[in-house]
Amino acid sequence: MLKKLGYGHKRFGQLNFNSLKILCQRKMVQGLPNTIEEKNEVCDGCALGKHHRQSFPKGVAWRAKKVLELIHTDICGPMSTPSQGNNNEKCIFMGYSSQSKGYRLYNLKTNKLIISRDVIFDEKVAWNWEEGKILKKAILVDELQTKTPAETGNGSTSTSSPQDSPRSVPLSPSTESPTSSSVKHHSDGRVQRLKARLVAKGYSQQPGVDFHETFAPVARLDTIRTIIAVAAKKGWLLYQLDIKSAFLNGKLEEEIYVEQPQGFVVDGEENKVYKLKKALYGLKQAPRAWNIEVKLIGHCDSDWGGCIDDMKSTSSYAFSLGSGVISWVSKKQGSVAQSSAEAEYISASLATSQAI
Repeated sequence: MLKKLGYGHKRFGQLNFNSLKILCQRKMVQGLPNTIEEKNEVCDGCALGKHHRQSFPKGVAWRAKKVLELIHTDICGPMSTPSQGNNNEKCIFMGYSSQSKGYRLYNLKTNKLIISRDVIFDEKVAWNWEEGKILKKAILVDELQTKTPAETGNGSTSTSSPQDSPRSVPLSPSTESPTSSSVKHHSDGRVQRLKARLVAKGYSQQPGVDFHETFAPVARLDTIRTIIAVAAKKGWLLYQLDIKSAFLNGKLEEEIYVEQPQGFVVDGEENKVYKLKKALYGLKQAPRAWNIEVKLIGHCDSDWGGCIDDMKSTSSYAFSLGSGVISWVSKKQGSVAQSSAEAEYISASLATSQAI
């Protein structure tokens, strides 16, 4: 017979006292007493089993204090759960709902139209409607076919007459083409712009006259807009060539001889250069009045303290030549203007520096 109630409690797997009483009353287990008196005794195993975790100790015996000592830490988490209950679905945005504030979405799996407000748009990829999958990014470029100057001149797309085209003449001594570079800085010393200009070759240069003249083969965007505005005002025809220009930029005061560009040398005529016979093409075909006045008009404006974060004003200006705008800017001023007049003066000085 189990003399102590604690033995029965532990032997039956930490069974509670109410269940032990039922076992005794119904005599389901031999050896148990007929009556059990419940005592106010605490079982250590039951108390520990009911706890979710043990209490954290108030102090530790050892802590890592030096370099390369072993540290025990929990580096797991935070857990990234894409969806609770697998409720996320990839759909196609079809528009807005007219009945409620939500998006009309087409589910590709169920072929149904749903309305939802909990939507995350993926704007970085494109969809291939023909194959039903995400379209991969690809750039298709046509293969470039290089041609020699002789092949280019014999083409049927030439817009100038044969007598206006440059002709080959014997090569004369020339100099190399050095490069002149300069760096433009801000007032605080930061680099604003890097410039590189190609110095004209020595075909037309004279000692002590124009050795220090530089020319920029690459035009600025404002210059291109200016040319387009003048051409629109005067009715000029503009042509774009997909080959490198072999002529120098500058004032042609005498006969100019230019080397054949690298990669476009005519076979058998390597020792010849091009001589420019006519500077302006198409004047005979389009006789017009060339004294039409074209005005450059500039307009500048600014607000006062438009930015609520730093109370700086915004300067803006626009320049028009003929009937089109060729240059425009809208930028925040570098300093805080104390009055609207000061903000206007800063904007006017910025526009004046651009015009000059």
